[in-house]
Amino acid sequence: MYQKVGFEILPAEGYEVDSITGCEGYVDGNYYIAKAGSDNCEIIAKFKSRISLAEQAKIKDPELAKCFNNLGVGVTLESVKEFVCFPSTEIRSLDGLTSLENLEKLYLYNLNVGSHVELSEFEKLEILALNGGGEIESVKVFKPENILILKLTEQNVSSLELSSFTGLKELNLSSNPLKEIEISTLHDLNDLDLAWTDISSLDISDKLSLKALNIAGVKLNNVDLTGLFELENLDISSSKITDVDFSDLTKLNKLDISWTNVINLDFSNLSSLKVFIASGVDYNKIDWSELYGIESLFYTFYPLSDFDIAPFENLNYLVLQFNGLSSINIPEDNKITYLDLRQNNLKAIDANMLKDVEYLSVAYNDLEKINISNSNELHILNLSGNPITSIDFSKNEELTVVWARKTLLSVIEGIENITDKEAFLDFRHNVFSDNIMNYFYELIDENLYSNIHLSDHYFEITVNHSENGSVDKSKVITFEGEVERITITPNEGYKVSGISGCNTSLDDMVDNTLTVGPISDSCGIEIEFVKIIPLATLAGITDPNLAKCVNKGMFEELHEVDELHCIWHEYSPIYSLEGLALFPNLETIGLSRLSLGGTIDFSFIPTLKNIHLRGSSIQSLIVADPSMIESLALDFSDLSFFDTSSFINLKELNLASNRLQSIDLSQNLKLETLILNSNPITRLDVSNLSNLKDLRLQNVLLEFLDLTQNISLEYLDISETYDLAGMDFSALPNLKALNISQLNPRLIKNQQFPTVEKLYFTYSGLRSFNTEGLNNLTHLYLKGNPISDINKILVSKPEQLITFDISDTMITELDISQFVNLKILELEESYISHLDVSGNQNLEVIEADNSWISSIEGLESINEKYAFLKFNWTPLSYEAINYLTKIRDDGYVNIEYSISYPVIINTIGSGGVDVNRLLLKDNEIVKINLYPIVGHEIEKITGCDGMLYEQDSLPSYYEVGPIVEGCDIEVEFIETTN
Repeated sequence: MYQKVGFEILPAEGYEVDSITGCEGYVDGNYYIAKAGSDNCEIIAKFKSRISLAEQAKIKDPELAKCFNNLGVGVTLESVKEFVCFPSTEIRSLDGLTSLENLEKLYLYNLNVGSHVELSEFEKLEILALNGGGEIESVKVFKPENILILKLTEQNVSSLELSSFTGLKELNLSSNPLKEIEISTLHDLNDLDLAWTDISSLDISDKLSLKALNIAGVKLNNVDLTGLFELENLDISSSKITDVDFSDLTKLNKLDISWTNVINLDFSNLSSLKVFIASGVDYNKIDWSELYGIESLFYTFYPLSDFDIAPFENLNYLVLQFNGLSSINIPEDNKITYLDLRQNNLKAIDANMLKDVEYLSVAYNDLEKINISNSNELHILNLSGNPITSIDFSKNEELTVVWARKTLLSVIEGIENITDKEAFLDFRHNVFSDNIMNYFYELIDENLYSNIHLSDHYFEITVNHSENGSVDKSKVITFEGEVERITITPNEGYKVSGISGCNTSLDDMVDNTLTVGPISDSCGIEIEFVKIIPLATLAGITDPNLAKCVNKGMFEELHEVDELHCIWHEYSPIYSLEGLALFPNLETIGLSRLSLGGTIDFSFIPTLKNIHLRGSSIQSLIVADPSMIESLALDFSDLSFFDTSSFINLKELNLASNRLQSIDLSQNLKLETLILNSNPITRLDVSNLSNLKDLRLQNVLLEFLDLTQNISLEYLDISETYDLAGMDFSALPNLKALNISQLNPRLIKNQQFPTVEKLYFTYSGLRSFNTEGLNNLTHLYLKGNPISDINKILVSKPEQLITFDISDTMITELDISQFVNLKILELEESYISHLDVSGNQNLEVIEADNSWISSIEGLESINEKYAFLKFNWTPLSYEAINYLTKIRDDGYVNIEYSISYPVIINTIGSGGVDVNRLLLKDNEIVKINLYPIVGHEIEKITGCDGMLYEQDSLPSYYEVGPIVEGCDIEVEFIETTN
């Protein structure tokens, strides 16, 4: 008789099993199974150095090598059928990848291997996903007809030949500058994603098997969905679509129409709809009775006074944020498990009805009380920003997260009944009595609740004011690092004349709201009101919106006003200009949203020289004397034609964002500035404009432009006007500033613009840049380019550089010591962790908000004590904060800084996330979408305070935050087992 005994095989790091023998055993995975009988026996194990998979495959790229070596122990090159690589930096070479000769599924992210991707040796390849970084023009595979899934996202794809990919079932070309697409040969397509492309037309009339269509953010005006009876998922959010017929979509499960302006919304045939998303859409344009069967509703950012859940009998997931809700009806038989009502005006909510709710957020409403005693399934609760005075958690044993910041809580009970001793309980930014603080300390010390967060210190702001006005708060309690806002309301006929105290002034008040803080000690504010006589009253202005603008100025007499600017988003349409004739010295006028018919008449203002009209439908413009007009701007005015011939002394003309295809400027010989951005202009003659200094042609349709006669030109903007990328500007001797953003870098040569001092080359896919030949360059803007190494930016004359903008790039390490005359440094949203400006004494501005800077040195060497130094929402270390505080105390008064916390997301296995790193501000919550590869699922998530939400009809996500320190998240994906 014998029995089997297992011995675990544990090779040392870098070694593997060579052989194991003895005791009649055999290898089973990581164990050696031996027979144990009555006789002694010996097991002999021999180990040898392990050759990594990357070495076996002769992989050259370090990021690709990491992914190879993460495939696991025991994996051979021949056994790999699916390969997924989510590198931290770019993959620049695919050499050695062909060693995976049995590969069927390939997922490569952050790929930049040139314009042509060669994969023709993979005879079994069926799924191909390439994301980010490069600029793909073509992909070659063994048999295109064998590819079932093709994803080329964020690859700067502008065109792609797909006719031979006849077997495709899923195609994703999202986030590319794709202008057109031909998919007539793709007869089996089930899933099509063209979100955030530049396509202007789409024919899917023959795609009758299509189940998912994503055209979010596209420029289409309409889309024909006729015959798409199998469609289950449709996303047209943020698109220009106004005309769409849903009548054939009887199997549609999910629909997103957020931020659209579809004219006729008829959902009567959507009998299968379960998920409806319509943020920002006019509530009154939706026939809600056609949606009462849905299970999930996302409706935010549209004003509502009330909402009734009762008709939605199947609703379990509801998000109503930023709607201004004052009431919500929750029926007793509701099925709600997820309810988010943040940022509304609710004074009461019948939470007793929420018996099945697991997530409840009522943050930043006006609730004075809430009863959650019937919500026994509650896991996450957010009460922050409410004037709630008491809360009882006795019946909420399942709670794992509670946010209750900025409340008026004076009674807190039942926390000891929460089962999870590590539950995240955030009660910061509250002023508690000694009894409540002792209650918390007892919970921490005796009940061992390890994750309770409190604020120890607070400051008091006292607000005093003179007669003839009021404030919404006479006393404010604030906390370290917090900003407070006080609403100041002058009585009718009065205005605020002075504000002082707590480091505030009139400059800190915008729209009657005074911003205070952060402060470091208790202090007082004094506010003075004085009587005013409204200018609109003196002028006899009858239009209330024009009067509002006129009265917002600081002038007290009509003759003092020579400029009137009313181009602001908060002003409603203007229906009358009556009263403007009484301003005797008015020379400049700016108005928006005029509603006076097609003809605008300013002939009653004889002193007028400068006119700016925005967002007004204009057919003709009448002035007292056209020859007096020096500046004319009619942007966003729906113009398809405009006659400028009578404005012979124009120096500046702005007709941006209209429908002009051409314009005659033969009579405008004095023009110095011409702005025609965002017009469908196909021809333009500026040869007679010898005085032209500033020409802006962003996003127009020109294919040719003759500037040989415009030798006075100093500034030229041809960004997003792609066909002008190869122009030669060397014949423009006075060209000082040039914007070529988003043009093809391969068509740009420095020899084209040798005189340029200021160069904008942003969001253009640059991996490197050399200023050789730009002998006069002083200002360089490279924002938004995927440059990862500062050494890839070669500045031939570093001592000349005054402005350097590398914000929103991939650079992590920075040495700018050679830029000794640098004045402006732009680093917003960059990945730089350490900043040393010891060699940059001439700096006047550092903009580093939302960057990854954690340590700083050298600020004390800056000569300008009033330099603007901004480090808001950065992961500053304690040492850095102390350093900035000291620098401020030493007289650098314009330092701004605030804290954010870094989160790094790592993945294991076959799946990915929508973001690999992010910064969380104080009290911020961020959702990280999780994407297992088909046939895989989420095994576990560890690290950071967060909650996993797994869903069937929507992407699963991990909600992280609030956090109080940086942390790492690890997401593990495994193969689904049935």
